[in-house]
Amino acid sequence: VKLHKVVHNGLSLVTELPPHESCIRAVASSKDISSNSSLLVVSGGKLISTFYRLDENRDGTFQVTFLCTNKIAEKSSIDQRMNAVDAIPLCGTGLVSHLVLLGDSDGCIHMTEVSEKIGQPCTVQSYKLYQGQRPILSIDMRRISDKFIAACIGNTGGEVALWVLPGLSEINVSFLPRAPLYSFKANQVGTNCISMDILPSNPMSSYNELMIACGGDDQSIAIFELQIDSYGKQASFLEMASIGRKYCASAIKGIKIKYPMVYATGYDQRLSIWSLNPVTVQSHDRLTFLSSSPIDIKDINCLDTCSFHDTNGISREFLVAAGEGIEMLSFDINICKASQALKNCDFLLVTVGAGFSSDSGLPTYETMPKSYKDFCDPIKLMKETEEFQRYWSQTSQKYAETKPHEGYDILGSWCGGGKLKNINSWWIYSSNVDGHFGLYDCFSDTICEIHGKATEFRCSHGIGVGANGESRYGWSEWNAKVNSSHITRACRELTFPDSAEALDVDKKIICKHCGVPVRPNILMFNDTDANILRPISKQRERYQEWEAKMEDEVQNGKKLVIIEIGAGAAVTAVRDEGEEVFKDCTERLRKNESDGEVTFIRINPKDFSFHYSQSEGFIPIKYNALRALRMIDQML
Repeated sequence: VKLHKVVHNGLSLVTELPPHESCIRAVASSKDISSNSSLLVVSGGKLISTFYRLDENRDGTFQVTFLCTNKIAEKSSIDQRMNAVDAIPLCGTGLVSHLVLLGDSDGCIHMTEVSEKIGQPCTVQSYKLYQGQRPILSIDMRRISDKFIAACIGNTGGEVALWVLPGLSEINVSFLPRAPLYSFKANQVGTNCISMDILPSNPMSSYNELMIACGGDDQSIAIFELQIDSYGKQASFLEMASIGRKYCASAIKGIKIKYPMVYATGYDQRLSIWSLNPVTVQSHDRLTFLSSSPIDIKDINCLDTCSFHDTNGISREFLVAAGEGIEMLSFDINICKASQALKNCDFLLVTVGAGFSSDSGLPTYETMPKSYKDFCDPIKLMKETEEFQRYWSQTSQKYAETKPHEGYDILGSWCGGGKLKNINSWWIYSSNVDGHFGLYDCFSDTICEIHGKATEFRCSHGIGVGANGESRYGWSEWNAKVNSSHITRACRELTFPDSAEALDVDKKIICKHCGVPVRPNILMFNDTDANILRPISKQRERYQEWEAKMEDEVQNGKKLVIIEIGAGAAVTAVRDEGEEVFKDCTERLRKNESDGEVTFIRINPKDFSFHYSQSEGFIPIKYNALRALRMIDQML
């Protein structure tokens, strides 16, 4: 057995354990969170198991120390072997010790307690927990309370036995159970691999919910949900339900469940990724395929996984498949969660900030030149008309000439393209002024551009008038000239590219209907132009009508996904809108105890946090817009 440390570019050999007396069939490790050491277990032929202690030193090196061995005295043939092993820390006040379960080729389950004490006797006794008829193939254990540990054991007949064992150190074998708490048929033949996860418990609940994933020689992945009361003096079984079964291209040899995700692999040399949908009345099969990846090793026979945060703070899932070699894979678990939420959603709200446009090569508010703020002030039009119009004409031309990036096409495929099969309707809520969403038919009637479009111009005769209809301070002379002009309906309603519906006169671009200088069709700082505000208000009213109806549907059991893309913390209008909708829906769902769902996906490489007490359903994705959308779309 070789021990390797995972480093950023692969594996680094730590040490090699002494040769085992016979062939090795199973290995396991166990670590108490309060300890710097771990227990290593090596089992195999002749029913021999060897135990080691692994210590990590302060300098990052490791030290392996032999602890003891266990050998079943009445069986010594090489044909008799330990096929499966698992270990888990025990609770106690003394030295760290571990519960070890071993399953052999005669169908016997052996149990032993091994401490990490160095210098203990060289042999440790085991207790025969159970003698079955079929060889044991798989074991997985999870702690379900301070007192109890759950153990699932699968055999060659596809049968799974659920045992509940003592969770405290210094186990008294007189009080061990004589039979499993519950048994069931998981696979038609050979449950090669098994994995358990404990769902977070309700503080008011008196039972545990266990998710059990089984992979078999019948090429099926089977998922079961069990309820166990483990808070009394003795654990008791409550109920079990089969919640998912899918058939694959080959026998399943490795499986892991980390709710709601399920990972499986087998002889087809692929890692498949699945998700368990929430409880619904529409379907009893909650297992949904998400994606798969090829694995370039043969004869795969095991799979393991753990979560970690990379150097960018991104939560990633790390998986290792082993057979004739080892292959490591990792991915962002939040990408899977986001794709699953989108796949199931009935309604989609896309809120968009400048970070979305930046992937097309356009600047964000943070990267704009200092002069940008000056040109966003209406007073600049009055005082420096030519410079103001030249700036916005060049900006408009740049927006028009810039090709929207692939992310727009991805969103279009989700909405109008039919990639999200369950979606009923969608809206875009955007602070961007580049007008790129308007180039897509599927968004033309479902977009609220809260700042207008810089690719359009309009007459500026209303720019000097306040919200109450009176002249704004400092604009009297401007308004006097406007009042002497012939203002028409076209002046109030028409928008146009800077190359149409306008005239160049003395280096100024003026409205051809009244002769007043034109302005960009965007809402600027301290802007009270009613001709700008009116169409934005109409868009907002239509959006709010949809939002109100959609929120009612969510209370009736529908699913909403809010996906915020590239909205920074400098100008918070877009962030505020998405957060407000999420909070409103969450509070209504909680108050009414509804089966509806709301998920808030925030895509932002820097400003990805969200401070809200009811943050279940919040998925942060710490990439830029296009990269994140590509990853989600690939998973879809």
